[in-house]
Amino acid sequence: MTANIRDRVLVFAVLVTVALVLSAQGKAQAQGGTSAKPAAPSKEGNDKSSSQKTDANYEENDIDVNKPGGARGPKIPWVIVQMVNAKGANIGRATITALNTGGVEVKLDLSDLPPGEHALHFHQVPKCDPPDFKSAGAHFNPEKKQHGLENPKGPHAGDMENFSVGPDGITTATVNDPNVSLGGKNSLLAHGGTALVIHAKPDDMKTDPAGNSGDRIACGIVSH
Repeated sequence: MTANIRDRVLVFAVLVTVALVLSAQGKAQAQGGTSAKPAAPSKEGNDKSSSQKTDANYEENDIDVNKPGGARGPKIPWVIVQMVNAKGANIGRATITALNTGGVEVKLDLSDLPPGEHALHFHQVPKCDPPDFKSAGAHFNPEKKQHGLENPKGPHAGDMENFSVGPDGITTATVNDPNVSLGGKNSLLAHGGTALVIHAKPDDMKTDPAGNSGDRIACGIVSH
């Protein structure tokens, strides 16, 4: 074989070898590219799971600060009642808070009241027309009982303990009413609301219909 022919054969052999190597690499890459990938999580499934979790958390807290009383739907955790005296002047407020154990807590923050002990009742009509506040109607009494926490045939749902006012005319007393709610049985907010009324004298806790508690000297509308 001449040198020229031998050189051509060597070149051909090299080209064939290179072609085989390149072909093998291409097949390997193709096989790697078609290997199975983990399926992407379902977006619909994630959205559903996230929604359920959000709803569950919302039910636990159930608070919407954009609504009066700070709650969503019929569940009202608290309401603020602006109180006025017989002259129609603002004397402060009462904060009514629903208790986990049932009933409500009434936190008073009032001034310009006569010193001494006074009766505090929920009345059935959400109206406070001075000077006598008779527009508030009778005591809140959906169960049609007699008046008085010490009355065997009572009490009205709106009956509460007396509270005291200091010599300076200021009170920050807290009184509870276990027989009403802010949504549910005996709700203070049903049918447009109720009224919170302060009387001139203390309640004797037994005399129907108002415990000999005297004139109505302050009033506030309980609503949302």
